[in-house]
Amino acid sequence: MTHPANQSVPPESIAILVKQGRRELQKQQVRSRIHSAAIELLAEKGFETTLVEEICERANIARKTFYNYYSSKDELIRSLSQILFYGEMDRMIDLALEQHSSLAERLCYVFRSISNTLSQYEALERTLIQYSLQNINFENNRAGMEMAQMNNAFARLFAEETDSKTKTMPWSKELLTEMAVGMTLAIVLNWVNNPGYDLDGRIEELSQFLLTLP
Repeated sequence: MTHPANQSVPPESIAILVKQGRRELQKQQVRSRIHSAAIELLAEKGFETTLVEEICERANIARKTFYNYYSSKDELIRSLSQILFYGEMDRMIDLALEQHSSLAERLCYVFRSISNTLSQYEALERTLIQYSLQNINFENNRAGMEMAQMNNAFARLFAEETDSKTKTMPWSKELLTEMAVGMTLAIVLNWVNNPGYDLDGRIEELSQFLLTLP
C-alpha cells in the first residue's frame, strides 16, 4: 500500500491552488492601490471633499470594484486609520519581543518607538488616528478586533517577561496590560487633539511609571 506522504498531488488540485494564490495576490494588489489612492487624495483634498469616484479613478479601478472591498468611503477611512494605529503598534511590540529579553528593555523600546513614530506624522496621519480612536466603541466594527489585538500584543510584553530580578508581581499581568493600553490611548488621544501636547515627556513618564509597578 502506498503511504499518503508519497502520493502525488493531482495536477487539477495544483492548478486550483495556483489560481487561488493568484486571485488572493490580485486582491491584495487592488486593496493596496485603493489605500494609496485614498491617502493621496485625503492629503490633497481632505476627508469631506474626497469622493469615491476620485479614489476609483486614481486607483484605476471600476466603482463596482471599490464596493467589492468597502461598503463606503467611511469604511475605507476606518480601515486606513486602524491599520495606521493598531497595525503599527503591533509591529513595534513584535520587534521589542524579538530584540529584547527584559520587561524594562521591551517597554522602553515600545514607548520610544511610539513617541518617535507619532512625532513624524503629518496632519493626515494625526486625523486618521483621531478617527480610529473616535470609533473605538463602534459596534461590530473592526476597531473592536484591533483593540483586542492591541491588548494581546501588550499582554505578551508582560507574559514573556524574563527579567531575573522580577520573580513575582503584586498585580496581575492582565491589570498591567489594561493600564498600559488605557494610558497609551489616553496619551495619543490628547496628542491628536492638542498640537502643543508634550508627547515625548508623557510617553517617558508612562514608561517609567509602568516599570515601577512590577
